[in-house]
Amino acid sequence: SEFAAKFWQFAMVFPEDAGEIMKKLRLGKIKIQIEHKGLNDLISTLEKVSNRIVIGLVAAALIIGSSLLIRTNELGVAGFLFAGILGVWLILSSRFRKK
Repeated sequence: SEFAAKFWQFAMVFPEDAGEIMKKLRLGKIKIQIEHKGLNDLISTLEKVSNRIVIGLVAAALIIGSSLLIRTNELGVAGFLFAGILGVWLILSSRFRKK
């Protein structure tokens, strides 16, 4: 049958081909190329998420720092105001972002 003929041909060539591959591996002449598909969307999403986390952390730090400063001077009020602006921007940007 055709399958048996193809298998026999494969069985005869395989040891020589495997030997060549092993020889190239020993000599360091094998190159492997990997092509990713669909990772660009994932990378873009991760960048957006990490940017939002950073903004949230900065806003939280401003709130904490401002609450400490508000007892001593008016600079704390400015920090609260800036933290509020960051918070509103974060909410609006996540609400109206392109999907």
